[in-house]
Amino acid sequence: MGWNLPDLQRQRQRLEALVQSQSSSMRPVLHRLGQGVQDWLVPGNGPRIRQHWQHGTAHWTAYDPVTHQTQRFSCEDDLRHWLERRYYE
Repeated sequence: MGWNLPDLQRQRQRLEALVQSQSSSMRPVLHRLGQGVQDWLVPGNGPRIRQHWQHGTAHWTAYDPVTHQTQRFSCEDDLRHWLERRYYE
């Protein structure tokens, strides 16, 4: 049985699409698992900061377990300012 180039290219495209769809569906599960491990390894009252991407841009979510407040930042400088201010209040 011989393979011709167009058949191989179509099969490759189908396989790549299958892998991409499966990896994108696993991403939230792996992210939650990783966050759970991080929370278990780093207990305490320190802020919990998570970086996430939206439309190719980084964003940060910070949770302060002391005040139970969550802040969202689209700029890393704003996040740093919040962290510094948190310790001086």
